[in-house]
Amino acid sequence: MSTKELHKEDLQKRFKINEEKFNKLVSEGIIEDKELYSEADAERIKVHRKQNPLSREDIEKRYKITREQFELLIENRIIEDRLFYSETETEALKSFIKLRKLGYSDTACIKVLKEIGLPEDEDLFENPEYIQLKELAEQTGITERTIKFYEKSSIILKPKVYKNKRFYKRETAEELELIRDLQMLGYKLNSISSLLALYREKRSEGKKEIDALISELEEKKQLADSIIKKLKG
Repeated sequence: MSTKELHKEDLQKRFKINEEKFNKLVSEGIIEDKELYSEADAERIKVHRKQNPLSREDIEKRYKITREQFELLIENRIIEDRLFYSETETEALKSFIKLRKLGYSDTACIKVLKEIGLPEDEDLFENPEYIQLKELAEQTGITERTIKFYEKSSIILKPKVYKNKRFYKRETAEELELIRDLQMLGYKLNSISSLLALYREKRSEGKKEIDALISELEEKKQLADSIIKKLKG
């Protein structure tokens, strides 16, 4: 490789980027801010551009979104503040466009993407592994508002969205019943949330904590049985 040194202006001219874009590459750590650059520095820019072929302008044109919408997505961390993007990084933008086509406002799109995630293409009405919010509330006796609170607090797994409806995995019903029952026994939500995560993942390192809870519940049951027996006299 050539050892020829290049001035910043030479690199800018070679890659057709202005001062603002050049400084952005520096801030992203692609190159350093220095007086002279080597061909190795130029090669790093070349590799980065090959891996990330889409500029903001390309994305705005492809997805027909405005600069204001792009800035809103960045502000809400739906997409990173970058100079160039890879194809895979546009998935969130595709979802934004899908939601817009469903009639959501920009603000509502952001809320859905942040709180729930990407909308599904699969017909979840026909998938027996999923249950709608209304049915889930009826089955467990827990209000839709409370379920949404658990979801927003990451106590239960976030649902999928299809045709403007929330769809939860069916095992969520069992988790909601556990939350309800443990709360009735005096356990706090933060403790329940930690136990649910261990229960859900079924990791070996969490088994001791679950076993400890089972032992504690068994002791409470024995105490309750003893009290009932005495009261019945």
